[in-house]
Amino acid sequence: VTGVQPCALPIYMLGYGQSDDGDFTTEPRLVVQPRVLKEMLDGLGIERASFVGNSLGGTTSLAFAADYPERTNRLVLMGPAGFLYPPVYHPEPSEGHRRLAEAAANPTPEAFRALAAAMLYDPSVMSEETIAARVAVAQQRLRNKAAAPPAAKNVPERVLREELHKVAAETLIIWGKDDRVNPYEIGIQLMRDLDDATMVIFKNCGHWAQTERPKEFNRIALEFLAS
Repeated sequence: VTGVQPCALPIYMLGYGQSDDGDFTTEPRLVVQPRVLKEMLDGLGIERASFVGNSLGGTTSLAFAADYPERTNRLVLMGPAGFLYPPVYHPEPSEGHRRLAEAAANPTPEAFRALAAAMLYDPSVMSEETIAARVAVAQQRLRNKAAAPPAAKNVPERVLREELHKVAAETLIIWGKDDRVNPYEIGIQLMRDLDDATMVIFKNCGHWAQTERPKEFNRIALEFLAS
């Protein structure tokens, strides 16, 4: 991060963790999320930043870099852009996306174990304590949603693929070869469409490279961000 003392900030996106749900009924989430991120940086006095994002977090980082190239330094993206490209070698929706929908609709320990099995090459790295914590958050979000007034149907998603030429940030794409959420063929297409991108693929690794290959991921990401 530049413009302030160098630091790292973990961020809950709207609709995740302890954040608000956000209103995506009049604008696409990939328009709202980058704008909210910019407002957060403005409030913190951060002029320019690098972003590390997994899955939708990575896709949101791409959208931010397209909207605010002057505010973006570098990008580290793990398995993003799942809905930017039509499937080539995998079914749609993917197994991982089906498990995500099932766990969101019925957040039980069994559903989250099935989700972990789809997310990870080796689901044993997901402890029962972590599963219980995720179930508790998901159940609370489901209760909050049930108590809220019914929302209008979401507007069509932003076609970010057509705007990737706006991304000027040097980008490191990291993927698990055994990703069953967003298969690595998506990353190859993304690398093709970005002006300045490098891709690393980990074998025996699923959708969470930062969890399954932490030493390699940290080394590669930190070297890229520091270079």
